[in-house]
Amino acid sequence: MSHYEQLRALLFSGAPTTVIFTPAQCSNSLQSGNAAPSAAMSGGFAIRDFMEVSANHIGFADEHFTVRPDDTAVLEFMQYRVMPTDTATITVRSLSPVTYQPPQAVSKNSCRIAGSRRCGPEPHAAVKMG
Repeated sequence: MSHYEQLRALLFSGAPTTVIFTPAQCSNSLQSGNAAPSAAMSGGFAIRDFMEVSANHIGFADEHFTVRPDDTAVLEFMQYRVMPTDTATITVRSLSPVTYQPPQAVSKNSCRIAGSRRCGPEPHAAVKMG
């Protein structure tokens, strides 16, 4: 069973599922098409809401406040699209919480789904992207 099929089965069964994203293990390009270095970090969040679009991809998103390395606070929107080819596109958009203007270009990351597994004492799953 592919990682996409495993993720689909987990989500549609209602099992708590966490996505783990490691940008440095993905290819990254800014909206302008220029290559950009990926951040050396990893993070994750629980997938709460999702949808499958015509068996073409599973989509879900997250939004949160964060502080950039230059100490600028931003509102960050992350959009995930997981394809049946076991690849994912993660689009990151940042906005100033004061002006709602983007302080940087949109970042698009293309990743391989690196794995999925059940973990912990409760039925829970983690999906690695990158």
